[in-house]
Amino acid sequence: MTWNLSKKITGAFLAVIVIVVAMSGFTYFEIQQLNQMHLQSAQMNLQKMKLAQGIAGDIGNEAVAMRRFNFTGDRNDIKIFADYSRQADEKLQALEAIISVEKNKEVIKTIRAEKQKYESIAEKSFAAKQADDNAAVGQYMNAAGIPYKASMEAAMKMVDAVDDFVQVDRIATNAKAESIHWTLLLVNLLAA
Repeated sequence: MTWNLSKKITGAFLAVIVIVVAMSGFTYFEIQQLNQMHLQSAQMNLQKMKLAQGIAGDIGNEAVAMRRFNFTGDRNDIKIFADYSRQADEKLQALEAIISVEKNKEVIKTIRAEKQKYESIAEKSFAAKQADDNAAVGQYMNAAGIPYKASMEAAMKMVDAVDDFVQVDRIATNAKAESIHWTLLLVNLLAA
């Protein structure tokens, strides 16, 4: 069988179509993979940031409820304090489950330990206020300041650590995108 000019042109045209289809399929696959990686990374980073910021906010709100109760005696503030404490504990547990860096796990342990010290002193201040022992309330409020400050500093350190992780992750995602960009350029040159 001999190939005449029209068969050669048709064969070459079909070969180009196959190459373009293969290149398009490869490009689509790579872009989908990159999009999926970016979406998962963004969702995980957003969750970590929300949890870290939420912990700091909950600890701060606990302090507000404690101070308000110790000034007003409104028993509803004890419930509010307990609610914020529970929410912070839940967020700490959730964050600990998704954090993989050992240094950050240590920060979570510090937050938890200092928060427990602070809450123990807060409970004593509640009992003193209910017993109308204002001198003890003042002492407990002063004593609570040290572990409260330590837990807030650790919580803000966690927020900064998560922010640093997000920046590193963004750089890694950009590097992957750059790698895919050069791969696609090479495939396009080969197809051309």
